[in-house]
Amino acid sequence: MEPWCWPEEGTGRLRRDFPDQEIVELAGSPRGDAELEDADAVIAWYLSPQQLLRAGKLRWLHSPSAGVHQLMYPELVESPVVLTNGASVHGAAVAEHALALMLAMARGLPQSVRQQTRREWNQAAIWESPGGLSELREHTALVIGLGYIGANLARLLKALGMTVLGVRRHPG
Repeated sequence: MEPWCWPEEGTGRLRRDFPDQEIVELAGSPRGDAELEDADAVIAWYLSPQQLLRAGKLRWLHSPSAGVHQLMYPELVESPVVLTNGASVHGAAVAEHALALMLAMARGLPQSVRQQTRREWNQAAIWESPGGLSELREHTALVIGLGYIGANLARLLKALGMTVLGVRRHPG
């Protein structure tokens, strides 16, 4: 099972927006490569070096995921193919998920759930657990990386009254 699926209308929308491009969608781990030979653009999680060689007209490779480390092999890096990713699409959702996890930890939800499964209610144990219960606004957060995800998370944490420090790879 794939962790995320490209929406059915996604490729159609790209074909409408870029009518001069031959866009080929390779689902999952592509095995059938016949369509690659004439493709100007490909949407795929991965394209092997062998597939890249077969895709002689390829000018644009889009990965729906934020991370593209699996595509950073020398043949692609040194090629004229433009590589784009879905980082901006996932920024808000991943930041909200990170915030949810931070709130869960600050409010002792993991311990509360464990107690509920044992049919216990021991509020004192939650208060006395390592870290106890706290409010995020009482703390300072260090956000490492201020790309789409980090910048969204920093805004959310600031809105909750946290002191937010951010660092990024490129100071500019």
